[in-house]
Amino acid sequence: MLKIKLTKKQCPCLTLDIEMPSSISQQTRQVSHDIPVVVVPRKLWGEFNEPKIPQPDISIELPPLKQLRNTIDRMKSMSSEIIISASAEGRLTLQIKTDTAKVSTRFRGLNVESFEGPIDHSDSETESQTCEDVSKICSCRIDAKKFSMFLNAEQISHNRTLCHIIHKRLVVLHLHTKENVIFQCFIMGIVY
Repeated sequence: MLKIKLTKKQCPCLTLDIEMPSSISQQTRQVSHDIPVVVVPRKLWGEFNEPKIPQPDISIELPPLKQLRNTIDRMKSMSSEIIISASAEGRLTLQIKTDTAKVSTRFRGLNVESFEGPIDHSDSETESQTCEDVSKICSCRIDAKKFSMFLNAEQISHNRTLCHIIHKRLVVLHLHTKENVIFQCFIMGIVY
């Protein structure tokens, strides 16, 4: 797991804490690296643009965040990674795989904002247990803990939450508040 924090050592630093499980024992290896940075004053923030991201392959409205968070919290106790899949027919699937089990939860009838398919699954592990066309399914493997942290935003009064998936690369989550503010969360895909 990678944690990135802004810290103050002798100067402002971006601290990268990397924690990796050891293949030999139950212990984890930890590496910390401090990178000196220049802090940009708030008055200059307007000079910076949002990161450019590719057009999402699918954009789907998420079910109630509290319900989703309860599901993810149970899943993350079994696996550190989750595969999030969305179909053009409005189905969201959350799946974990362990050595002993494969667990998935499906939410149906969700509103699909956009679909840029068809999706190429020639080298994919996407499985369709229904008669659904896999070329209409986008998926991405992400860190379950990061997804769970975003879902804590359910405490914020909001109208809706959108999930944009760039197949196998990125999940972008948008929380639309009642005050016309949009919170964005970028979760990079885990690729093996």
